[in-house]
Amino acid sequence: MGIFGRIKNIAVADVNDFLDGLENPVSMVKQYIREVEEAAVQAQQAYANQLVAERQVDGLIAEAQKAVAKRTRQAELAVDQGEDGIAALALQEKLVQQQRLQTYLDQKELLAGQTAVLNEELTKLKDLHAVLQDKLLFLTSRANAAQAIQNANAALRSFDTNKIAGGLARIEAGIWRSEAQASAARHVQGVFGGGAPVNAGLAADVQEELKKLKAARSQG
Repeated sequence: MGIFGRIKNIAVADVNDFLDGLENPVSMVKQYIREVEEAAVQAQQAYANQLVAERQVDGLIAEAQKAVAKRTRQAELAVDQGEDGIAALALQEKLVQQQRLQTYLDQKELLAGQTAVLNEELTKLKDLHAVLQDKLLFLTSRANAAQAIQNANAALRSFDTNKIAGGLARIEAGIWRSEAQASAARHVQGVFGGGAPVNAGLAADVQEELKKLKAARSQG
């Protein structure tokens, strides 16, 4: 069953509600898009054939109109010349051409109506195709987001949060020990390293006291 057999009673505005109720909307939308595209190709070909047929009928109408006018002139000329037999033959052909002309005119009206219907169907197919394309994009985005959420939830369920918390605590404690050891090492180096005093002001005071001591000792 084709797409119009399944959703022929659904207006374009109701397509979204219809698709949301399907069990697997993404795959169904893709199928509908393919069927709409196939129907559009067929409708376009039929529309082109209708235009060709209309031009052909227009040509036949023009020929029939010329024939009617020609036979009318021939009949009038034959009557003027007193040739009733020729006039009768011309009038007979005129009537035949008039019947053909009427048939062609009826065909043209029928073809014009069919062409209008095809054009309307093509417009509907175009609108429906646009709706389905938008819906496919929306549903695909939703499906991808849902899958990502499921994957994230599955990953979270696979983790032992208590174990992770304990591991992080051990890592943090190790960092604290390393920092404490580094601080202690710097302190010990400052005290026992034999280098310059850590405090520059204290070093100046020491030098001043040393100078005073030397002066006092030299006077003594």
